[in-house]
Amino acid sequence: MSIVTDGSRQETLPTELAKRPSVPRRDWQGALPDKRWLFILALAWVACALYARTTLTHGWVPHDPGALGQSAERVLQGQLPHRDFDEIYTGGLSYLYAGTFLLLGPSILSMRLVLYAVFVFWLPAMYYVARHVATREAALLAVLLCAMWSIPVYPAAIPSWYNLFFASFGIAATFRYLDTDRRRWLFIAGICGGLSCLVKIIGMYYVAAVLLFMLYREQDLSRQMVPMRERHGAVLITLCLGVFNMILAGMVSRFGSFSFEIYFVLPTFLLSAVLLWREWRTPHLTLTSRFRELTRMLAPFLAGVIAPLTLFVIPYVVSGSVHAFMNGVFVRPARRLDFAALALNDGTIVVLFAGMALAGRTLWRRASAETRLHSAIVLGLSVIAASFATSYVVIYRLFWLAMRAIVPLVTIWGAWRLTSPAAMRDRGGKQPLFLLLTAAALCSLVQFPFDAAVYFFYVAPLAVLAALALFWGGDPAVRPAAWGLAIAYIAFSLLRIHSASIGTMAHEYVRDDQTAFLALARGGVRVTPTARSQYETLIPVVLAHARSQYTYATPDCPEVYFLSGLRNPTRTIFDFFDDSKDRTNRIMRELKKHDVHVVSLNLKPQFSGPVPQDLESALEARFPQHTRIGNFIVRWRD
Repeated sequence: MSIVTDGSRQETLPTELAKRPSVPRRDWQGALPDKRWLFILALAWVACALYARTTLTHGWVPHDPGALGQSAERVLQGQLPHRDFDEIYTGGLSYLYAGTFLLLGPSILSMRLVLYAVFVFWLPAMYYVARHVATREAALLAVLLCAMWSIPVYPAAIPSWYNLFFASFGIAATFRYLDTDRRRWLFIAGICGGLSCLVKIIGMYYVAAVLLFMLYREQDLSRQMVPMRERHGAVLITLCLGVFNMILAGMVSRFGSFSFEIYFVLPTFLLSAVLLWREWRTPHLTLTSRFRELTRMLAPFLAGVIAPLTLFVIPYVVSGSVHAFMNGVFVRPARRLDFAALALNDGTIVVLFAGMALAGRTLWRRASAETRLHSAIVLGLSVIAASFATSYVVIYRLFWLAMRAIVPLVTIWGAWRLTSPAAMRDRGGKQPLFLLLTAAALCSLVQFPFDAAVYFFYVAPLAVLAALALFWGGDPAVRPAAWGLAIAYIAFSLLRIHSASIGTMAHEYVRDDQTAFLALARGGVRVTPTARSQYETLIPVVLAHARSQYTYATPDCPEVYFLSGLRNPTRTIFDFFDDSKDRTNRIMRELKKHDVHVVSLNLKPQFSGPVPQDLESALEARFPQHTRIGNFIVRWRD
């Protein structure tokens, strides 16, 4: 078969390559599953939903719901994020929660109910993706683990959960595109990316993952058997991937942490190397033909990404405040790299586990089927039993390190698989694997630069799906071990993650002491007895001394505004975002302008540091009366 790519030359493609390669269809796609299996799926879905609902009031970090709730209320007051106040994210979530407050009333629980509703719809999407790469039983087990590694860990309605959910919905839409070759599914995948960026700009990681996947798919589509001397496409792709990896490495290396390099740079570098390996070892069509095919995929996807972003930016264009939006989304958040950074544990553990995995794989393949089954059972029971041994901190940390190393480990394994001779001969069957690997690798950057243990779970479900694709797309000998590990970590999650304090998570098991119900009108969650006493005393005192709709709370305590229902006279939510130039005089003018009679000073801020001495002195002079309530000093004037 011959095709004309330009006016001067022809390229010959074998007949078997004339048909567009796609993901092989599975038997379940052509017919509905049997009723018994549908019942099992429905039962598992309901069980996960009910369990997540029981954990929905569990735990809080005060400034998280405070910042989200205050931003939503400022939107309800007619303010525009970034222009009128320092929105800490893109701003889309503020509008969602503003609508939630209109329907359900302002409270922490109201925001969590919206997150819970999205979680319920997310579970079927995860099964849809998992079923493409594994048997139905394995897919169900993987989704159960994904559910355990999601909002039951920390059900705060923060944007990173929505980034995970939108990335998952986008991957499901992309898989549907692979099934049907209908580009409208790419448009839907793009909309998911645009909505994710509106929640938090790190949604761009998902967008970048899909773009890399499209390059991989284009390589499959443009591959041919006849050698060609033209390498313009290879040179261009090499330059683009080189620049992309240099930007990523430069961003991460700013902290000089070897762990960051291993966890965040290495996975993307390996997947880029896979693309370059395929690019230079296999002849492809001309650059014009390849660009045409790539545009066929890029156009609907990027149109979907741009559509919600364009609608969101319209108010800024109309009001002439596009600069404020760009500064708030792309410039000001850079300050988080200085004030809200936390490095993870030494990344050399990943290399250790990689060597153990390769050695274990060789031994595993030599074992009999009966030995493998027994080993898998022993492995699962060992992890479950060890999870009770909370006094053995070393064992607990090893399990956590093995779990958190899943992204670099599956990437190392996946890169090796994708460059094998069998994969090079494949005509489309490895595309789902590459998509899941890139999504897990790039979306894991959600942990950068503030890598608290809980941040791992914002990408963990994607890593589970990538691992599932590797286990079930490769050597069947390793599948019993996968079953054992999945069951063991489900049990470990139930016994030692969901009940743990997120402050000590991954270091040692300390049972969460957030057991007291916050009985404020805008509460609805469980906190520590100390926190309940503090805020149930603090908020009435602030309300008792307020003579207007405004109060002032600093630093880094937006929960005071939200729980009290009083307004913030400044544009600042977290103090490290504020301009330090003439700050004290500017704040004092705002307090006078809005007739503020009571202020709250947080003695233990997490990010911004203590109140500057000149501001503290000015507040003492204007608000002479005071009292100490927990970590706060409340000052007021009559």
